[in-house]
Amino acid sequence: MLLDGKAVAASIDSRTAQWGSILKELGVVPSLAIVSVGDNDKNGAYERSIIKKCEKIGVRTLRYKCPESLSGDQFKNLLGNIREDGCIVMRPLPSHLDKPEIYSCIRPDQDVDGITDASLAWVFTGRGVGFPPCTAQSCMELLSYYGMGLSGKRVSIIGRSLVVGKPLAVMMDRENATVTLCHSKTNNLEQICKESDIIVSAVGKPGFLPLDCFRDGQIVLDVGISYDNNGKICGDIDFAAIENRVAGITPVPGGIGAVTTSVLMSHVVEAAKKRVMKG
Repeated sequence: MLLDGKAVAASIDSRTAQWGSILKELGVVPSLAIVSVGDNDKNGAYERSIIKKCEKIGVRTLRYKCPESLSGDQFKNLLGNIREDGCIVMRPLPSHLDKPEIYSCIRPDQDVDGITDASLAWVFTGRGVGFPPCTAQSCMELLSYYGMGLSGKRVSIIGRSLVVGKPLAVMMDRENATVTLCHSKTNNLEQICKESDIIVSAVGKPGFLPLDCFRDGQIVLDVGISYDNNGKICGDIDFAAIENRVAGITPVPGGIGAVTTSVLMSHVVEAAKKRVMKG
């Protein structure tokens, strides 16, 4: 079964647009600040996709394009003075700016990308203000859309980043899944995966998981994004080799990545709703 991310995205967009219309009737237009530093072709493509989605949903965008020479203090000052409902920083950043203390200048209620310590604290504890990382939530949204409950399921997540692996493990645990968080030092990875009901691979290396990791009846979420030897975008898993073996699998592209910008938009509109309710 093909787990089509585009269908999930369309469902989220419809729900978000309904709330956008309600806010519009109240005279409120949700807004998103998009902050970029230097020139990065990959960032540019993602930024364009965000702007296109904003136009579709009815979210106003403000772009802050900064030179690569921007200092840490200048960047902190910029982020601290943003007043839009949501703020997203395009990554990767230059190494001198890619620091937690800089991200912390984004207010938690504006952190629609879920990158600040405060947002992650909300994910891990359920207390405070914040949003989960968009990619991690996209995995949850996709499973929900296809009616794939997590209670009692064994899940293997390969990759322990704060963008996907760790927050997703907590979110799935909250739904009563039994989660094994795997990484490069995990022993018997193939056996762990083969015994799992759901596999989530978020490594970013083509063909990272061998065929021996899979069996009939599994659900596979390929979150990895990279490029093969021909420069073609691909995931961690040989899709063609296991598509007919497992019960469901996301493609790359067109899978989890297709859901991410829709989740981002839902966070922006949610931030605007909270602002209205608070005011």
